[in-house]
Amino acid sequence: MNTTPLVIEQHSRVAPLGVRFWDAITHKTIGEGLIVNAYRATQPDRRFALTHNRTNVFVLQNVPGLRDVEFGAGDPIYWDNLPTPKSFAVDVQDTTGRFLPFTFTADAPTRDLFAWICGSPPEPSGGVPLFSAPSRSIPGGYGVIRAELHDESQFDARTQEYAPATWALLEAWYDGQLVGRSLADDRGRVVVGFSYPEPINPPIASPPSPRTALTAQQWPIELRAFYTPAIPMPPRPDLCAALTQTSATLLSSLSPPTPVTQVNVAYGVDAIMKTTDRSDLLLST
Repeated sequence: MNTTPLVIEQHSRVAPLGVRFWDAITHKTIGEGLIVNAYRATQPDRRFALTHNRTNVFVLQNVPGLRDVEFGAGDPIYWDNLPTPKSFAVDVQDTTGRFLPFTFTADAPTRDLFAWICGSPPEPSGGVPLFSAPSRSIPGGYGVIRAELHDESQFDARTQEYAPATWALLEAWYDGQLVGRSLADDRGRVVVGFSYPEPINPPIASPPSPRTALTAQQWPIELRAFYTPAIPMPPRPDLCAALTQTSATLLSSLSPPTPVTQVNVAYGVDAIMKTTDRSDLLLST
């Protein structure tokens, strides 16, 4: 008896856009808790939710103008004859408060997962990075640098305060390699987390030299800041614009202006960066 099923009709469904997000500290993909919507720039009030699947990919479907694309065959002929892509703004929010909100631009339809290529050096993953909110509790086993960034060029005589460096970018480098980066929030608060580098110890010799315990280790971390003020400041950053801001100088002292380019990060201890005699860290553009 032939038990081979008889295929009477077959349908395929192709997503015009698929996006994966990952934690810039742990490098793990993130799905739960994110709300992702796409919209055309000319129709910001008409938004389309991207649905989250079991592989932590958010897919765009049921969009007017792309319905014919969704029901294509998905074979090589299909991909070779796609219509001209349409540009969408994609809005990302985290309902759990772990990550900062942001927007970015993507074209649909596009083959394969959306590839994030903005910023230099390029991100180690093709997905879109998520940057931690300053209130997030960073998992153990990661170095942490915290600061409250303010713009030295924007002083309010009425309040006697410097304006927050909203959405400024702070990078941590070690031995010539980028190890971590993050964005400041709307109040200028930023947290940068990164995997600890290899322990620093003298080479094994005879007789052996004393070894430094992991809990006593410190690493010299180079700091780089980037900031482009905007008036008015957007309620959430365009991620590509945020990652391509103008270089800025962090100030360890205001009088005289003295730059700071390095901090020693000790194992298990958050490094809190401040300008001398202040509770915040000023930067100059």
